[in-house]
Amino acid sequence: MKIISLKFFSAVLAALMGCGIVATAKSFDFGKLDAKAEDVAAVCVLVNPDQYVGKKVRVIGAYFHDFENSYLFLSRDALEAYDVSSALGLPIQEKSLPAAADDLESLNGCLVAVEGIVFRDGVHLGLKDVSRIFLKGRGPTNSIEVKQK
Repeated sequence: MKIISLKFFSAVLAALMGCGIVATAKSFDFGKLDAKAEDVAAVCVLVNPDQYVGKKVRVIGAYFHDFENSYLFLSRDALEAYDVSSALGLPIQEKSLPAAADDLESLNGCLVAVEGIVFRDGVHLGLKDVSRIFLKGRGPTNSIEVKQK
């Protein structure tokens, strides 16, 4: 009985990975990999921006995009509090991003990695020339359900 249960569980797991989970992961990868981008913690960019301004980086954070704003927050808690002082601004124009706005909005609340060039606009920090945004951690349930249709 235990052998049958284990075989059944293995078959179900393989089927799930083969059809839904793998396809979902691929659908959350927008843009092309830039191997020259330096992996940097978002907090390092926020605390010591002079070291990174003008450099191509890959940072991880909680993503938010709507028609007026686009940010990469230091954490999901910072996103929930909408603490823009602990966020990097991102371009909001569709032509400046590696995917359509509707696709990017499906990543809202997800932990993502963003590749772009760090810039400073007065006191605000951001990423420009964004070449890639991709799901790095498990996203909200509703985002994953949308992509499995």
